[in-house]
Amino acid sequence: YKVNERVEKSSLALYTMYAKLSDKAEPAESLLATSVFSIDLNRKDNNILISSGQLDEFRRNKSVKEETLTKGFRGSYFVEKSLDLLKNQSKGWMIVADIDKDHRSVQSLKNDIENKSQLFTKIKDSIKSNQYDLIKLMSGADAWQVSDNEVSCIHHYKNVLFNSMRGGIFENSYKIDKADFIYTVRNSNISAFSKNESFFNGLPNEFSVDEIIRWSRDLEDSDIERLSYEYLPLTFGRRHGDPSRPWNHFEIKLKDREGERLLSYQGNWRDIFQNWEALSLSYPKFLPSFIAKFVNASTIDGYNPYRITKDGIDWEFLDPQDPWSNIGYWGDHQIIYLSKFIELFKTYDKKDFKDLL
Repeated sequence: YKVNERVEKSSLALYTMYAKLSDKAEPAESLLATSVFSIDLNRKDNNILISSGQLDEFRRNKSVKEETLTKGFRGSYFVEKSLDLLKNQSKGWMIVADIDKDHRSVQSLKNDIENKSQLFTKIKDSIKSNQYDLIKLMSGADAWQVSDNEVSCIHHYKNVLFNSMRGGIFENSYKIDKADFIYTVRNSNISAFSKNESFFNGLPNEFSVDEIIRWSRDLEDSDIERLSYEYLPLTFGRRHGDPSRPWNHFEIKLKDREGERLLSYQGNWRDIFQNWEALSLSYPKFLPSFIAKFVNASTIDGYNPYRITKDGIDWEFLDPQDPWSNIGYWGDHQIIYLSKFIELFKTYDKKDFKDLL
């Protein structure tokens, strides 16, 4: 199944499969490739290996031959080169990997690689821009500390980063984008949206969480009020949990098809509310939304769903053959997360807390 091939007259290598792995008697074409290429501005030609088959030869100081095609082997990408470095001199090169490339994007990438210096600069700028985006996101979660204990500051940043990667982060503070809000409400309840379409059309392009909750109350439609409370414009979050459980299908969605940052989150019930407890210290005005998300998804007989996402909630699929299979989580040992939200909200805004009760 495995095919590793070097594109002719290019540093680009493609790692593909002739067909998807399956025991079913049905065709399953694999039309996407993993791509790897290298950029070396100091040298035109380097030996490139696309498998690890010649590594022992290299270790024994024997010459290695370039590889253009291997089949049935796990793919690798090695660049063989020699260079001399003077005192205080440095030389560098790049190895760049990417996934899910179709035929069109492979051809586009091949053309880009032909202009090495321009592509080198483009990648450097992209890394810098990406780093700036991460700094901006982490600033919103109060990740930065300054003290004479550098290790403590780094430890705090690491904790905030990991927490944000799991539960998500609010990209634009308490501001809500009209288009994404409308998309979320329509996706959650098409009949409630259709009944109040003029209300949604009249919304400004951007508004605050306080404003939309107030406006939805004035509308006197319990479905719209509930969805307004539950709306959480989170990004950067990924699903996590126990990999041994059959329902854990991991997914990270950061950008939409147009390359814009995607407002999306998903997580196993217990895990995501743990993360949101820490996040609420930076965004206390979203505490009513966290509480609404918890209470509205709990059943009257004490069950919680196993997964919560921007698109709604997921209940587990019952499987009589699977001893791990249950309807969801019992709520009795999850109630601590709700209790923490209530304690924080009561401390932050006693009046609103009483109104919400």
